[in-house]
Amino acid sequence: MNSSPNLNELQNSIIVLLFEQAKLRDPVTPLEFALSGDFDGQFNAVIGDLENVDQAGFLVATLPRYTSTVFMALTKRCELEVAKLLANLEDLERENVKPLPFGAVIGHPGHPAVTEFPPPATILMPVTISGVLGSIPQVTTLGGQEIRFVMALPLSQKELECRNTQGHDAMIDMFEQDGKSLFFA
Repeated sequence: MNSSPNLNELQNSIIVLLFEQAKLRDPVTPLEFALSGDFDGQFNAVIGDLENVDQAGFLVATLPRYTSTVFMALTKRCELEVAKLLANLEDLERENVKPLPFGAVIGHPGHPAVTEFPPPATILMPVTISGVLGSIPQVTTLGGQEIRFVMALPLSQKELECRNTQGHDAMIDMFEQDGKSLFFA
């Protein structure tokens, strides 16, 4: 894993936007790494310490190379693992050759029953679901390219079962009733 990667102009523009809009503390940590599997490409992400959160937390975001989507997540720990989880979302979008839709649920079949990470599943939501992230736009143009910002939220087994049996709206109601945390473990 390279913690001082060579980033392109678009990726640097995304870091500037995240730094300004999400109120990240200086410095942020850019990463470059590969995922296991058949695809041998490199992925980039950035980790930033959130300035405007009452409790300690980090914003982890992909710096896309193969898509035009920035996948973001909030976490209290496991920043590198969350970065790899988000890179897998970019890889899935790359393989599908189209953007993953809001509301998409991606299961994590290797979910260990005894730990909190990875969660059983992740759901993709509009970035506006989080007041923590300031005014990050859902879509913007950077360097002449339209960029989407998507929030990845962890789903517990209970939330996943609710969505599978009662539907998306029932799961959102459960989020509101239970005070859903937006943070990964």
